[in-house]
Amino acid sequence: MPTNFGTILFIDDETNNLSSFKAAFRRNWKILTTSTSQEAFDLLSKSEVNIVVADQRMPEITGSEFLSEVRKKYPETIRILLTGYADITAIAEAINDGGIYRYFQKPWNEDLLEEAFIHCMEVYKGRKQIAEKNDALRKSYDELESFVYSASHDLRAPLVSILGVIKLARAQKEKGLEQIDYLDLIENSVDNLDKFVKNIINYYQNRKQETNLREIDLEMLVEEVYANFRHYDGAERIKFLHEIPKKTVIYSDELRIKIILNNLVSNAIKYHDPSLEEKFVTVIFTENSDTFSIAVQDNGKGISNSQKDKVFDIFFTGTNGKAIGTGIGLHIVKEAIAKLDGTISLESTEGIGSKFIIKVPLKSHEPTN
Repeated sequence: MPTNFGTILFIDDETNNLSSFKAAFRRNWKILTTSTSQEAFDLLSKSEVNIVVADQRMPEITGSEFLSEVRKKYPETIRILLTGYADITAIAEAINDGGIYRYFQKPWNEDLLEEAFIHCMEVYKGRKQIAEKNDALRKSYDELESFVYSASHDLRAPLVSILGVIKLARAQKEKGLEQIDYLDLIENSVDNLDKFVKNIINYYQNRKQETNLREIDLEMLVEEVYANFRHYDGAERIKFLHEIPKKTVIYSDELRIKIILNNLVSNAIKYHDPSLEEKFVTVIFTENSDTFSIAVQDNGKGISNSQKDKVFDIFFTGTNGKAIGTGIGLHIVKEAIAKLDGTISLESTEGIGSKFIIKVPLKSHEPTN
């Protein structure tokens, strides 16, 4: 049965050479052949080509010229030149302008070419991995830069607020004026600082800790999450509900499920609609043959259509000038769900409420890291 090690594009103006090349290497490779550069670039635009092989002597364009153009448009490809002549100038051009990996004389030796193709794929995969790691590194650097800026602001803001309250209290005491109770203001600032620090811890834990699967009593976990929020400002006027069958046990990562629920419930409380007499947050569990779903629904302020695609971006806090979060929570939720190979979707209408739906593949009862 043929093995597909990768995709090779071969360009030569002689149809016999094209047929011979395809017959020689099609067992282990996906072979694309053409006699024109125009069709070659068309194939390159439609397929992920790993290796490009070009004959040097062609009437329309030389192999070195063609590979030079390929290098400009598709630099990730590995390029090989075939030549029937000891043309040092052409080889030098192919190396300098086309950035070729190897060159071979015609008639080619199948074993040597096969070996070269395997080496080419190793180089291709290595370069791709480096490119992906560089992209991830750039993303991490950008996030770190944003994080340092946001952290310096969000950590200082509550501290500055506390200092301001202390100075006001001291000034009133010195003037012999009646002092109002500043404890609530201090408590609110400390509470905001505590929430931000918890978000930082969650962010770190989710990025660094391996997935740890175990049996989770979901109803008990949801009640535990709810208990942590009952003392929050405004929470005493919100009904905390759930639609979870008794003794529901899921096999997942407890840390990340807790991170997800904590952030979504916290978000629902922060953005509740104070004008409503009856306010609620509810967690809904469903399960089918290959996934389980956890939905967190509220009847709060809702999210505008223009912001739905941005709410999971790190440090996004809305554009209405009334943001009361740090912009980290929903990004952490998205990252935690990704660690579980799951997905999250959002249904929301301004003035009606929001519903975040998490879907996670069911795992076998064998812990994996």
